[in-house]
Amino acid sequence: MYSNVDGDIVVFRGAFAAEKALYSLVLHGKTIQFDNKKDALAYIGDGKEYQLEKERVVEPLENALHNIKATMNLIAERTKDPTPTVFLSGKENFRKHVYRLYKANRNKTMRPFWEKECVQFLKDNYSTNQTDCIEADDGLGIAMDSNSICVSIDKDLDQLGGHHYNWVKDTSYFVDEFQAAYNLYFQMIKGDSTDNVPGIPGWGDKAAGQALSLATTPETLLWACQDSYKEHFGVTWEKEWDLNYKLLHILRNEEDLKWAKLLVSRQVANS
Repeated sequence: MYSNVDGDIVVFRGAFAAEKALYSLVLHGKTIQFDNKKDALAYIGDGKEYQLEKERVVEPLENALHNIKATMNLIAERTKDPTPTVFLSGKENFRKHVYRLYKANRNKTMRPFWEKECVQFLKDNYSTNQTDCIEADDGLGIAMDSNSICVSIDKDLDQLGGHHYNWVKDTSYFVDEFQAAYNLYFQMIKGDSTDNVPGIPGWGDKAAGQALSLATTPETLLWACQDSYKEHFGVTWEKEWDLNYKLLHILRNEEDLKWAKLLVSRQVANS
């Protein structure tokens, strides 16, 4: 079997591991440094005047690249694939043309200092796949087949049936067709606050679980999810369903890719 790796997460974890936040607390004219904000605030106590400043401390690039290499070596060892393929998000993102608020809640300044250098390191030393208009997740979805292992720590990729490996938990597992569909439709109902995907407002884990509890096949899971949309949105349910599906459904084939590229090209041409 061959392994396909979520390169975006490899880069972010490896690069962020080579930096830290340093908090300088000025209290009663004295400066004390802490590795985290919680400890600094605990030291202050209540009712005291203080000044707290955050500083970004970045380690040398070599440290970040070492982290990347160590992760890739572990993945190669555990998946028994000496030449894993790394998938990276490309320029543009079709989902932002579907919904302008997609991932708008993320702090754009909180990106790893060595991000570009780590991406280039992967490109220079490993087989990489980077396609414009789509995310790394979509590249993994399109490449997924019965002979591949999807390597990521992102639970969103569990909507893909097949073999998976999580290098942080060091666990290998298999997602069957029913569980893959369940994971997608569960997310369709509750939404995804991390990516600012609305789902059904007010419906959380408990409601999503209850809505899908009687389904026994991928098809009945679909119907149960759609019934939940009909119950909440009424006559506009199809519009809301289509929006959330496009945001949450990971692309699976070349036809999906063509659609995403066409969407972006049309939106750009009309802007």
